[in-house]
Amino acid sequence: MLVLFMENMLLIEDQCSLNYDQIKFLQQVLGGEFPWFFQREKNYDETPFYFLVHTLMHRNEDNQPITGTINSPYYDICINIFKKFCEQHNVAVNTIYRAALNCTMYNPNLTTRIHTDHKFEHKNFILYINEFDNGQTCIFDLEHNLIKQTEPALHKAIIFGGEPHAHNFCLPNQRRVILVITFD
Repeated sequence: MLVLFMENMLLIEDQCSLNYDQIKFLQQVLGGEFPWFFQREKNYDETPFYFLVHTLMHRNEDNQPITGTINSPYYDICINIFKKFCEQHNVAVNTIYRAALNCTMYNPNLTTRIHTDHKFEHKNFILYINEFDNGQTCIFDLEHNLIKQTEPALHKAIIFGGEPHAHNFCLPNQRRVILVITFD
């Protein structure tokens, strides 16, 4: 486990402790019957960035720090994974803003754009659901200097304080499947 506090930055990296039902669910997410939806990154100026998403909870479109709208029957199992990880690492959860399963594949841009998920203070939780090469999560300071690059691993989770971030794309013929939740 890594817990890092650096210039007011929170970073927790650790393996997620999963029960049998949660592991079976994550295997289902990786299977051919799971419902994925095609999406285009909205603010990408270069080569378009397309990915697959299963939205568990929509974000509030007014960009206000209030909870979103639950959109999926899989919301509860994902939130239970997240809350257990937070409890084990003494991270308080007050409000969940957004939750989604994301699937990205190789892209010649090599990395996504640097961004924050909300315009208000929040934390990010990411769970790596499968194994792949590259696909690191890159965390930056406000001037977009790289602070930390996390190496993905099967069922590894990270929490960070909503800093600007991006991720590298996995290699060709692979996919990067994650659970992402924003909260305070």
